Amino acid sequence: AEPDPAAAASSQPPSMAQPEEPAGLTEQQRSRMRAYKNAGLSSEEMRRRRDEVGAQLRRQRHDEQVFKRRSLLPQPPAGEAAEATAADASNAGSRMEECGGASDAGAVQDGARPGSPMPSADGLALLVGRLAEPSSEARLEATRRLRHLLCRVSDPPVDELLQAGALPWLIAGLSESGHPALQFESAWAITNVASGQSRHSLAVAEAPGALAALVALLDSWERQPAQLTEQAAWALANIAGDSAATRDAVLAAGTIEPLARAVQHASGDGLVRVGAWCLANLCRCSNGRHAGMAAPQLAALQPCLPLLARLAFHGEPDILSDVCWALAYVSDGDNDRVQAVIDTGVCRRLVALIQHPQQLVARPALRAVGNLVTGDDIQTQVLLNCQLLPALSSLLSADGPDWARKDACWVASNVAAGNRSQIQAVLDCSLAGPVLEALRYAEFGTRKEAAWFVANAASGGSPEQVNYLVSCGCLQPLCDLLNLPDARIVEVALTALEAVLRSGASLAAAAGSGPNPFVHLVEECSGLERLEYLQSHENERLYRRSHLLIDRYFSASADDEALDEERGDADEQPLQLTTGSGGGVSGGDGSGGLAVPAAFEFQEPPASAAGFHF
Repeated sequence: AEPDPAAAASSQPPSMAQPEEPAGLTEQQRSRMRAYKNAGLSSEEMRRRRDEVGAQLRRQRHDEQVFKRRSLLPQPPAGEAAEATAADASNAGSRMEECGGASDAGAVQDGARPGSPMPSADGLALLVGRLAEPSSEARLEATRRLRHLLCRVSDPPVDELLQAGALPWLIAGLSESGHPALQFESAWAITNVASGQSRHSLAVAEAPGALAALVALLDSWERQPAQLTEQAAWALANIAGDSAATRDAVLAAGTIEPLARAVQHASGDGLVRVGAWCLANLCRCSNGRHAGMAAPQLAALQPCLPLLARLAFHGEPDILSDVCWALAYVSDGDNDRVQAVIDTGVCRRLVALIQHPQQLVARPALRAVGNLVTGDDIQTQVLLNCQLLPALSSLLSADGPDWARKDACWVASNVAAGNRSQIQAVLDCSLAGPVLEALRYAEFGTRKEAAWFVANAASGGSPEQVNYLVSCGCLQPLCDLLNLPDARIVEVALTALEAVLRSGASLAAAAGSGPNPFVHLVEECSGLERLEYLQSHENERLYRRSHLLIDRYFSASADDEALDEERGDADEQPLQLTTGSGGGVSGGDGSGGLAVPAAFEFQEPPASAAGFHF
């Protein structure tokens, strides 16, 4: 039978505050609001959750755009359009001249302007046909015009050019070793093709000879202009950044070793910047940012780790950001991946970078450090020896940004999952206070990570360490989490409460007498009422776990078990009770004892002879 919403609302415990309904609603609107799927949430809470989800989606889209860069910057405002177009043309012309080609500033302006006319299908076919001209100058001019079309800010004709058969001719242009300007234009056009939709990147990755030609350009860094090597690395980065399939194809083409050599001997920051970004795309996996993207094999990434360790000491924030993301991706996995990063000797530098003034650098560094402390106890101790805990304390301040507090709580929870000496190091560094402060007042995601800190520390810590957390006031915010509608954070809070109560039982057993010292504290925090309310929760796991906690620590049977244990400790030889011959209970020797009737017999009183008088 369906539960009655009105009865369920009236049966809630007094401590569960009911949301206030907006004023001015009709009875029909009120009934609809009560029957709505978000019944039980106030309008402020629903607005807060919508804002939080919207912010997460915007951050995810921004991260995807950063890691899948396109060859053009966003269109500047109207007043700056002419100046930006002229600067782009001048930059492109200088790069062309360094590659041995003539400056084409006017052609860049015509081709890159978003309002330029689009050629017809016959015009595109004619332009693609000119790529087969025997004259290298004619092929260069045709390739340049194709590149201009692909540089359009809005609606570049990528599909039309692929259908017209332009890609094989562009790949052939990459092999024109005697004509670096043609190679440069071909690599630029292929870069823009790969920066489109996923099907475009996959078409380039699967095109015969495309990846081999681009890798060959990387391997020829000594015999060609640096801009040509940079453009080849840019094209490979766009292909690798699209999906796991294209990333693995670029890795299988043998990209890492020639790319590492080219970046190591680069004379300017341009190739270093593009190379670091390419390495980050080659190491990408589902590190909370790209769900469902499997990690590449560690053996394929080993050649780039020494280079990443050296680039971690670069001074440019963009390069540091890509390097830290690459190290975070590599260390996301088993202990072998963690050890591979530790062996590079970059741990102390990563700990220093988590305090970088720019979020662009500090956040991926903190993510890498958090992955490294998920290893075994020896690997975690390496990070602690690099002064990780004092660095975390500066990120946990109440006036810090939300992302810093959340990620710092996550790292602290990973450290708290270690052995007891590491948990004690966290407590000695006074991290428990800021983490519990975040557990009380921070935003939703930070409170969840702080709850995991308490759960891990209480599960692996000694009873004395758990008692210290309780003295710091961890029980009230944990009990408050039981009111939240999110089942995941409620389950984390149940895990933490179970670990605390289990430690309380150990303290009571060590004392030899007395009840669990934490049971009464949980009751004072309205924890028992909220556990009872969770027994009517629609989530089966939450129902079972709350029922188990009540049955184990708060029921009458739990009190009886504690009393039996106390009596058992007091009596060395407990009295053996047997049934005597008279049906009573006697001592163990079968004689005497207290006679107890076998059953109670109620005798009916005799009726009065005179009858009843009312």
